[in-house]
Amino acid sequence: MRALIKKRLAIVLGIIWQYLIIPIPIVWISFYVEKKLPFGMPEMMANLFFFAVFFSLGIFWTVRSFFDLTVKGEGTIIPHYSPKKLVHSGVYNYCRNPLYLGYILLFAGFSFLFHSLTLLIFSVSCVLTFLRLYTVPVEEKALLRRFGETYLQYRKETPFLLPLKMKKSWDKATKIAHVIFLITVLYLAALEIYTVFWGMDTLKNNDFSELPLVSPIQKGENILILAPHPDDETLACAGIIQKALEAGASIKIVYLTSGESNFLSFASYKKKIALAPSAYTTMGKMRMREAMLAMQQLGIKKEDLIFLGYPDRGTLSIWQAFWQKPYTSIFNRVSYVPYPGAYHYKSPYTGESILKSLKEIIVNFKPTRIFVSHPADKNSDHQALYCFLRVALLDLKGKIPQPLVYPYLTHYGLWPAPFHYHPEYPLLPPLSLQEVVEWKSSPLQEKEIQEKLLALSFYKSQMSARGAWLISFVRKNELFGDFPHNNFSKLEENPHFKSRFPRRSKSKNQIAAGNNIHIGEICYSIKGENLKIDISFSKRIEEWRELSLFLYGYREDTPFPNMPKILLKTN
Repeated sequence: MRALIKKRLAIVLGIIWQYLIIPIPIVWISFYVEKKLPFGMPEMMANLFFFAVFFSLGIFWTVRSFFDLTVKGEGTIIPHYSPKKLVHSGVYNYCRNPLYLGYILLFAGFSFLFHSLTLLIFSVSCVLTFLRLYTVPVEEKALLRRFGETYLQYRKETPFLLPLKMKKSWDKATKIAHVIFLITVLYLAALEIYTVFWGMDTLKNNDFSELPLVSPIQKGENILILAPHPDDETLACAGIIQKALEAGASIKIVYLTSGESNFLSFASYKKKIALAPSAYTTMGKMRMREAMLAMQQLGIKKEDLIFLGYPDRGTLSIWQAFWQKPYTSIFNRVSYVPYPGAYHYKSPYTGESILKSLKEIIVNFKPTRIFVSHPADKNSDHQALYCFLRVALLDLKGKIPQPLVYPYLTHYGLWPAPFHYHPEYPLLPPLSLQEVVEWKSSPLQEKEIQEKLLALSFYKSQMSARGAWLISFVRKNELFGDFPHNNFSKLEENPHFKSRFPRRSKSKNQIAAGNNIHIGEICYSIKGENLKIDISFSKRIEEWRELSLFLYGYREDTPFPNMPKILLKTN
């Protein structure tokens, strides 16, 4: 009984040693040293994918090594309870030190997660040094004394660390796993290279000079910039901000959320992972401070910045289903605005609250132009902000002069390519949106480009993880455009409606439906309580695709939260 307790205690100590005592000092020393160095890991869009791949493989190799030693070897990694039997099956069939291979993979994964080149170099150096100074002269000699010729034969047939030798005894599943790993690494590397060549090809095949220009901002205008997160206003509108100030226009910037859910950027910048809900609120406060510094660089006063403080990655859910019932953030676990300096502190996370805040700001400021996130943006908060603005403007129609609306795009696949800093290139629309959005360009002068770059540098939490993508917006111009507004007709008013359009239509009256498929025309009819909708597409939709259609009713005499909101899904 006592021996069993000692063995179980040794197993627990082995787990603590393997996953806490060894990794924590290495990670801590690496981060301490890296703060003193002027460089880090090169920015790559595939860093998160590399983390997932290397971390998964590292967990597999370390856990399986521990399991094989405990079950097959009847021992532990603790020297006083070393295995009684020589383990040469399982992962030990592929290399003699799979546990240390797992460590290297784990550290490599965290290096990509934290964008820490120092962690990668230092951790691998520690593992290799330990293998050279302890494993080879001590462990292998001890194994040779205990198992003799059996161990000699095993050492002769099995690689020391890297499982490069494909053995006949490898099972089919293991071979497939290694092939998948190799393909994944090659794919991610090719993806990084592709963004460069694809971006260059886009630049060569498009004429920047053909885009119409945004009309010059005049003195006395009121410019309102709506940003889903801190940094969006700089990415898309830093040049507009400078032009407005130079022209003598008034300007206000409103932030829908504080960007608190970007835990990967926080991990990369602070070198720690946010676990407690309060940590996410702390991230939001940090990003608000960064926004103040960035805008100060561009000449915006603190009192002209408005932080609404609604939930990051939650506003589209609020738009779809939480108009009166408060939404609870999955990150900071609150259902109200948690920032004391926000526009309406402790305002509930509801659609009514967001709409009310926007309408109050618009009525008080009376903007002549509004710059807002684009409805085709892939980020949910960007989509939601555009939708809330459109309803606010409908509610205020006839009460204030209708402002001009300029949507801007930021998240759209591999756009804008090529990544990294290229101020000599123009910012051009994504190929799939060129023909369906009425784009306008705002050229930047050299001084405006440099000021935009300086303003972005204040977003240190975001630059540490996504700097290569962020600075790719520092180009010769800024880009704005919206979809044409379609007037839907009743079926009986449109007898010539065709249910099938040509394979690719170049009509300017199209709406993007994703994957280069565009909606050409929408007609409807109402019979009793039944609503019939006919939609024509620019090309045939494959049977396996799903079509989601959101219908939001609007009447001037009915509050929007009380209007029906319908989601239709079909294939």
